[in-house]
Amino acid sequence: MFRLGRSHRIAAACAAAAAALFAGTSPAGAGERSPLFRLADATHGAAIHAWPGGPLIENLPGRSPLGSPTWLWVIGRPRHDGWGRVVLPVRPNGTTGWIKLRRYHVVRSRTWVIGNLTTRQVVVMRGRHQVARFPAAIGAPGTPTPTGSFSVTDRVDTGNPSGPFGWYAFGLSGHQPNLPAGWGGGDQLAIHGTNAPSSIGEAASAGCLRVSPDALSKLRSLVRLGTPVVIARRGGQAWQTAMRTSVSKPRPQPAGAEPEAAVLPAWVATPDDPVPTPSPDVQSAVTDIATAA
Repeated sequence: MFRLGRSHRIAAACAAAAAALFAGTSPAGAGERSPLFRLADATHGAAIHAWPGGPLIENLPGRSPLGSPTWLWVIGRPRHDGWGRVVLPVRPNGTTGWIKLRRYHVVRSRTWVIGNLTTRQVVVMRGRHQVARFPAAIGAPGTPTPTGSFSVTDRVDTGNPSGPFGWYAFGLSGHQPNLPAGWGGGDQLAIHGTNAPSSIGEAASAGCLRVSPDALSKLRSLVRLGTPVVIARRGGQAWQTAMRTSVSKPRPQPAGAEPEAAVLPAWVATPDDPVPTPSPDVQSAVTDIATAA
């Protein structure tokens, strides 16, 4: 656990389809959806309601307990009246609330992170494409890493590269309900470094995801505050969660037309497929909005 003191038309269409085939993707418009998320800047604090227009249940401060500016992941598409449901950094895991979005600066991002517990990897995604992946230690049998939909609440330079959290840490909105006896390191979930590099790839932590110093450097350039982090047993399960919580929606179809079949990424053969394979456009995929401080 973690605590510190994003004709010609026919010929053209055929050419586009062939190009897509050789690129390993499907033709544009064939039901291909890609996760897209909204993140709300709550650095001036956030009034959280139990339901749209409902009672106030939480006043989140503009900074986290570790001092990071508050950003919230807005789940799915907002309501027609402007209310959005957000992931909250409180116990129990999975708690959400509602905010009036017009009161906040809201940005869109295609970057999200998979914590894959089967392959023991942290995978950075840009929409439906993999950007990077790293081996990770996951929770030990007695302190398993909780699954769920979380967001990045903290980006922390620990100031202690040789310490148990390594030189950098990404605090998450989730918490570990199964701490080991006598544990005094807090219950906040995190992706962080380690002073036990041999534990990477093993089920060895108190619940957090431990990665190497090089992985932390890459993650630091890719992952901003508010970024969705889906921790799941398999990659396909994480994909399903990302699509359920995405802003994106299917293309409108003419009346009476058959619904489009969803085109899944190549790495999602089944919901149990474990992890994405490298995308051919990994480098061009790294174009997310600037990383927040």
